[in-house]
Amino acid sequence: MVYRMDEISKLIRVQIYKYPIDQAYNYFCAELECCLKCIFAHKKVHHAPSDDEGSLVVDLIRNTVQAVAYTIYVRHELEHPQIMIQEESDT
Repeated sequence: MVYRMDEISKLIRVQIYKYPIDQAYNYFCAELECCLKCIFAHKKVHHAPSDDEGSLVVDLIRNTVQAVAYTIYVRHELEHPQIMIQEESDT
């Protein structure tokens, strides 16, 4: 999934409207780190804790960050096909 710059800009504006800039940035980074760790470890994604659990803004950010993290993972795996080839030969 690739987001257009205007979509990313809207997401940032929504987050900054709802939260102070430092809190929005810190949450985004924490969420991205959580998603990447889980996805690269082949585990269920666990999200960074939020004071606004269940809010539309938190869900929007989580879903967007998770989509980006999966995109990073897929691109990484496609750039390193020997990993997939090695696993196939082990079975």
